Amino acid sequence: MEDCTELQQQDLERPSVGAASKQEPPEEFNLGTHGLPSSWRDATEIDVSGHTEMKKKYSIYCNASSTAVASVGPKSKELAIGKPLNPGEHVSYRCQDINSDYEGFVWLMCDVGGGIAVDTSHCFNTVVTNDACKQQMYFLEITYVKAYVELTRLVDAYDIKINGTDCKSETDKICEERSRPVYLKLNKLTLGLTELTEKVIQVKGRITIGHEAEKKLTEHIRMLKKECSGLSATTSALDKVRDVISVMGACPGLRRPEFHIPEWTGEWVVGDLDTRLFTDEEMDNKMHLLCKQNGATWQGMPVRAAEVSEIQMQTIEGMPVINTAPVPLIGTCPNCEGKEDDEEDEDAPQHPSGHARICWDSQKPLAPHFSRKDCTTGKKAVMCVVDKGDMRKIPA
Repeated sequence: MEDCTELQQQDLERPSVGAASKQEPPEEFNLGTHGLPSSWRDATEIDVSGHTEMKKKYSIYCNASSTAVASVGPKSKELAIGKPLNPGEHVSYRCQDINSDYEGFVWLMCDVGGGIAVDTSHCFNTVVTNDACKQQMYFLEITYVKAYVELTRLVDAYDIKINGTDCKSETDKICEERSRPVYLKLNKLTLGLTELTEKVIQVKGRITIGHEAEKKLTEHIRMLKKECSGLSATTSALDKVRDVISVMGACPGLRRPEFHIPEWTGEWVVGDLDTRLFTDEEMDNKMHLLCKQNGATWQGMPVRAAEVSEIQMQTIEGMPVINTAPVPLIGTCPNCEGKEDDEEDEDAPQHPSGHARICWDSQKPLAPHFSRKDCTTGKKAVMCVVDKGDMRKIPA
């Protein structure tokens, strides 16, 4: 028989089968030795409270040696109450002491007739319950992790959009890179236009003087014609001079000037270019030689390699908007500098010019923010161009 105090401290489970009970004849015992209240020691009857408000007086029917058989699942075990009980009182045993697959408590209750009633409704099958609970817990954990990760990414993305300055900085950088060659070209054209305007003013002054001289000369010839009517040949020659002067007066603005931009030859030139072995100047010379390997001219004009600025600003006539070459596209300097060398990292590649080169991978748009700044070794494509093409005739 197990100790009553130890049994009352154990857990419970639900069984699938009820229980049978039996009662042994009551034994005489000393009320003072069984821990009963002192108010019972001189009484022959005691009050027992049930689940209702009514109270009745009963005699003590169940003694400590009374036993009952409890069935939890397919297993059964005979249990003793271990102490005297009044009708309506109970003791408890752990369900796992009868069947290890269950948890909870088995109640042994003393009924009015002096028998022991077994209640196994508080026992629970942990095998079935745990498998289902574990599966639900697994689904909960997976769903929580997914939701947590997605929420974290969403919060981080919006935080960057709200508080970050990368977009504005990148936009300002792109605008600056794109506007620099335009402003340089604009300044160059402005200087050229200023020089041409000064020349036109000078020529216009000369033409004005020539017109005045022509008027005076015409008048003088008219007077001479009267005097020398026989000098027809002289008159004809002077008429030709007058015609020449008139043509010269019409020369300024005779046609609009043409502004020329580079034109792509239409073919890619591919070669092995290793920036770890050559300086920027040597690399540029190698690219120029690649363009001239099939001839130094194209349609009668000198061929050269396109610059990085010309490529990323798309100022070359006939060039594609993406890199259609099978390998990365590289351009000549200036503005060819890529990622600077890390001298502290021994495994990082080192270059004679102190940096890698800018290039565009195959099928990438030829724009500044699609370029790669760590081009070092391997085959590279070169865009060959000639300085030709009227800018006013560029197709829209």
